[in-house]
Amino acid sequence: MTAPGVGTLVALAYVSVIDDPARFRRSVSVGAYLGLTPRRYQSGEVDTTGHISKCGDSLLRGYLYEAAALIDARRNLADIRRGEFEGLATKMASPEWAPDFGPARPHPTAGATVIGARAPLIAFNVNLATDRLDVAKAIAAAVRQSSGGLPFVKALGLALDHRGIVQVSMNLTNYEETPILRVFEAVRSEADRRGAAVLESEIVGLVPEAALPAAPEQSLRLAGFSSSQVLEQRLKVKS
Repeated sequence: MTAPGVGTLVALAYVSVIDDPARFRRSVSVGAYLGLTPRRYQSGEVDTTGHISKCGDSLLRGYLYEAAALIDARRNLADIRRGEFEGLATKMASPEWAPDFGPARPHPTAGATVIGARAPLIAFNVNLATDRLDVAKAIAAAVRQSSGGLPFVKALGLALDHRGIVQVSMNLTNYEETPILRVFEAVRSEADRRGAAVLESEIVGLVPEAALPAAPEQSLRLAGFSSSQVLEQRLKVKS
């Protein structure tokens, strides 16, 4: 069985549950173990295939999200998390939020596991030369996908009280579909409309080399950036 977007992370999650593959005499047995094999009834000339049971190993409780999602409504991790731990039991009991795998109830202390596959997430922030939080929040609402803005962009407006400025804090979940330069220009355009100026931007953590435009310090007004933040460079050091 193959599924779009199921890459290394998802594969490793399954490996952790499967453990030793040698204990399965046939590959088709794995599907039954995970609750992925459709119900099948055979008798004489009757050969009926039913639904996938979704009642696999009890340790494999969780939801798939992003590119690994089996249901489109579960692609956004924030939607899965909504209600937090306190509302998890009620949420899992409803048919529309039944787990992709495992029983429809959370573990009493561990809750549920969310497994997903997506492009590298880029934590990208743009600082504005103003202390008006309403401006930052308005810009965040204009550029984030959930408010009708750019796809694969999640954004919040935050106050940096220690600096006396505000920030549009963003997570970019697919830099190939929505390039980081496009996001920066959108923020700058929205800031201009509101009489605010972009002071600088920053990348928190690692970033794929392909995600960076030419001369990022200038094109993105990138502050405090180091080549050690480039994912490929870090991998070379580790290897």
